[in-house]
Amino acid sequence: MSGGLDQRLAALDEAAGLARGRLDPAPVDAAEAVVRRAGQRLGLGVEATVVALAGPTGAGKSTLFNALAGAELSSPGVRRPTTSTATAAVWGADGDALLDWLQVGRRHRVGEGPLDGLVLLDLPDFDSVQDAHRLEVERVIGIADLVVWVVDPQKYADGAWHERYLRPLASHAGTMEVVLNQADRLAPDARPALARDLTGLLRADGLDGVPVHAVSARTGLGLPELRDAIARRVAARTAAAARLEADVRSAARALGAGCETSSGRGEVRREERARLTVALEEAAGVPTVVR
Repeated sequence: MSGGLDQRLAALDEAAGLARGRLDPAPVDAAEAVVRRAGQRLGLGVEATVVALAGPTGAGKSTLFNALAGAELSSPGVRRPTTSTATAAVWGADGDALLDWLQVGRRHRVGEGPLDGLVLLDLPDFDSVQDAHRLEVERVIGIADLVVWVVDPQKYADGAWHERYLRPLASHAGTMEVVLNQADRLAPDARPALARDLTGLLRADGLDGVPVHAVSARTGLGLPELRDAIARRVAARTAAAARLEADVRSAARALGAGCETSSGRGEVRREERARLTVALEEAAGVPTVVR
């Protein structure tokens, strides 16, 4: 674990302890969950990078999963079995312990090479009519190191995706990439314009700087560039820590906001409030005002 992340986790743990019983429990519970989850994830090592493919029905997410894996491991479209669980493709060393923690039972080994260390997950559709599918998506995107959203030219502006998933994750922009799939259906001169439009929508969601890849999983258009982008993330072995740092910052800010609106049972004494302020500032990495 990096020293900086170690210190931030310790600070968040201290802040949650000071706030317990004095502030509303929801942000305190969330902060403690982040500390607990970070310990579990880092205990499994950072040699593997968990990348989750998430998207709506018909966007070609499973086709992209298979294209990246180089084999048909996940059944796309109407051939997909009714399931509320993810499918994993693993490159390189054994990832069973990590997949057990992720609660992903359907797993395939696909060799090594430039993607060695990648654990790629194909998630259920986030707009499924079945609640269990949506809950599984939300669970996994809450713990994956990197989320790659897969959308198509028809659904990239869908309000439900932007409002339910993207805007609440604005603090996690560095842990996301977006694939505009089915780009082969667009005229070549229309692809850059559509990618720019999607980039603008992401910026409006607070996700400035999130990479957008125009890809066709069916024809291979843009696939080498996407594979290279994922390979760079995997080779850097920083995705897990980056995700956890974003989680810590978000939890610290929520805890700080909770101090302003608390209806908790107790009161924070002046000296405890000073300690809480310092702990929150260290956890968030930015000044946090707690009055």
